[in-house]
Amino acid sequence: MGIDTLGRLIQIRPDIAEQHQLAVIDCLEDPDDTLKRKTFELLNKMTKSSRAPRIRASKMLWTKMQSSGKWA
Repeated sequence: MGIDTLGRLIQIRPDIAEQHQLAVIDCLEDPDDTLKRKTFELLNKMTKSSRAPRIRASKMLWTKMQSSGKWA
């Protein structure tokens, strides 16, 4: 499923979208910066306390990459 589709699905059926959360996290490794931005937005919507540590680590990576100027 695409990132945009999951973003819409999470509003209707969050239980189904959450099944794909780890696959969404894997999208952070894609070289496409637009996909990475959309992925972080979706992860923000999908965050559950049980998976928060892994998502926090991903957000820390995002912040580091932004501050280094890679995505500025």
